[in-house]
Amino acid sequence: MAAVDARGRPLAESAAGAHIDLCAPGVAGPVRGTSFAAPLVARALAERVDALQPETAEQAFADLPQLVQPAARGRDARCGLGVLRAVVSG
Repeated sequence: MAAVDARGRPLAESAAGAHIDLCAPGVAGPVRGTSFAAPLVARALAERVDALQPETAEQAFADLPQLVQPAARGRDARCGLGVLRAVVSG
C-alpha cells in the first residue's frame, strides 16, 4: 500500500513498485504518509468482515479491487490497482 495527497497524487516519500496493491489518502493536516493511509484500508476491509463468519475476511480481500478508483493506465508501480475510494459510513 502507498499513500496519495488530497488530489490523488502519490506522495513522494511513499513506496513504489510491483508490491503495491493500492493507494489511500495519506494526508491528515500537517502530517502525512502511509501511517495515515493504512487505517483507511483497514476500515474498508473491516466493514466487509463478519466476526461470526471468518471466511468473509478472504472475500473482503478478494473484493478490494472493487473499492478503488482504477489507475488510469491499469496497474502501475505507484498505486497498483488505483486509489481507495472514500469509504466513510455512518
